[in-house]
Amino acid sequence: MRIGAWLSALALAAAAAAGPAAAQVAGGLCARGATAGPVPLSYLFEQDALALRNAALATVDWEAAGVDGSYPPAPEAAALRDALAARAASLPPALADLPYLMILAEVENEPSAAVYALTQGAESLVAARLLDAMDRSGLTAEARLLREAIGLYPDWGDLPADRVAQLVDDSGETVDQALSDALDDLSFRWPPPGDRALAAAEALIAQDPATASSYAAQLAALTEDDRFGWLMDRLWTECIGQSWWTAEEGDRAHFSGGSAQAALVMMDAYLADSAEGGLDGYFFSPSATMAPKLALVFEIRGLTAEALALREGMALFGPAFPRDPEVRMGAMQDFTAEQHDLMARLGLGLDPVLIEADMRRLAREAGLMPG
Repeated sequence: MRIGAWLSALALAAAAAAGPAAAQVAGGLCARGATAGPVPLSYLFEQDALALRNAALATVDWEAAGVDGSYPPAPEAAALRDALAARAASLPPALADLPYLMILAEVENEPSAAVYALTQGAESLVAARLLDAMDRSGLTAEARLLREAIGLYPDWGDLPADRVAQLVDDSGETVDQALSDALDDLSFRWPPPGDRALAAAEALIAQDPATASSYAAQLAALTEDDRFGWLMDRLWTECIGQSWWTAEEGDRAHFSGGSAQAALVMMDAYLADSAEGGLDGYFFSPSATMAPKLALVFEIRGLTAEALALREGMALFGPAFPRDPEVRMGAMQDFTAEQHDLMARLGLGLDPVLIEADMRRLAREAGLMPG
C-alpha cells in the first residue's frame, strides 16, 4: 500500500477512538505531514553533556560508596565538577561557559525538577559557576530563582548530601517543611522549557568560526543510527511527552498529531517493552493499550506475521482485548503457565529486526528521517 493510503487508513481508524480532543493537532515535528530537516546543533550539545555525565558516573566506586544498599546523593558530583572544568579549560576562553550551558539545557527541559537538581543534585557543586554562565548569557529569570533557592538553605555545606539532609532524613521524611514548601514554590515559578540555554550555547559557538566549523563537521558525519535515534527521541519528547494511562488518554497522546509519528512510537514502544520480557512483557506494560492500533500498523505495513502473532496474543485475553491497563495486568496475573508459554512462543513471531527496519523505512517514506 502506498504511503498516503496507509496513513489515511490509520488516521481514520484512530480518529473515532481519539475523539474531539484529536482536533488539537500538535505542531512542529508532530504535525500531520511534517517533515524533518537536518539534525540540529542541540543534538551534539546533548551528546556532549551525556558524555560528561557518563564519565563522571564511571568514576564512582559504587561498592565503596554504598552503605547497606543506600548511596549518598549524587556521588558523582565532584567528578562532574572536575569534568566540566576540564572541558571548559580545553575551549577558547570566550567559549568557557559552553559546557555549563549544556548542563543548564538539560535542566531547563525538566523545569519542575530544576530547583532540586541545581541545589541537591550533582549540578549543585557548580552552582556558582552556573550562575556566572546564566548572568553572561542573559538567563536572568533562572539566575534570580537559583540565587533565591541557594539563600533558602541555612547552611549550603560542601556536598549535595549536606543540603539534602536539611530537607529530609534518612527515611525520606521531611525535616524542614518550610524549606520544602519554599523550594516547591520556586519550582512552580521556574520558567517553562524554552531552549534558552541552548540558544545561548549556539550564540557562543557562532562567535568562534573554528569551533562552529568543527560542530558542523560533526553534524555532517552523523550516521543513520544517530539521525534515527535523534528522531525517535524527539517523537517521544515532543509528541508523546504527556503522561497517559487510560485508553482514551493513550489515543489522544498518540493521535493528536501525525499517524506516521504515532506508528513509529507504537512500534518503538513494543521493541522497548518486549526486549526483556517478550510479548508477555509488552502486554504487561501500559504501551499495550495501543496493541489493537499496533496490529493494524503491522498489517498495513506488510508485517503480516507480526500482525498475526500480536492478534493471537491479544486473543488470549478473550473476545474483547482489555485496553485498560489495570484490567489487562489483572487478567495476566490469572494466566495459566500454558498461557504464558503460548505467549512466549507467539512473541517469537514478532521479529525485532524486521520491525526496526520498517520503522526506518517508514521514517524515510514519511519525510521524517533527518537529512
